[in-house]
Amino acid sequence: MYITSPKHEIKKIIKSPVPAKKGYTQVIRAARVPVIIESFFTINGNNMHDKSLYLLEFLSVIGDKEYESPTIEIKGLIFRERLDPSVDIKKYINQIWKESKALGTTNIADAKNRAAD
Repeated sequence: MYITSPKHEIKKIIKSPVPAKKGYTQVIRAARVPVIIESFFTINGNNMHDKSLYLLEFLSVIGDKEYESPTIEIKGLIFRERLDPSVDIKKYINQIWKESKALGTTNIADAKNRAAD
């Protein structure tokens, strides 16, 4: 997954496994998805490059109407780890998603923690 607009992509991620239920409002609190931020910057005339893994923390409310999109409220961005500059971002993030599914976690970020244990 390659996120260009976090709220829009999170809505797509949530909609499938958490469908609307008539008569119920569902709340997902403190959920986290992995995000890699790649930065190019200059310090004292020296060009720098950084890739780091962050966890985008959000709250979501899924209403009872099937046609409505979930609401997403971004709560924070948590630094997780610095990555080697040679890491292929798409492959790395896709591997985290695969691990989360294999481990059966509902919180994508848990996969990284469980895989390390």
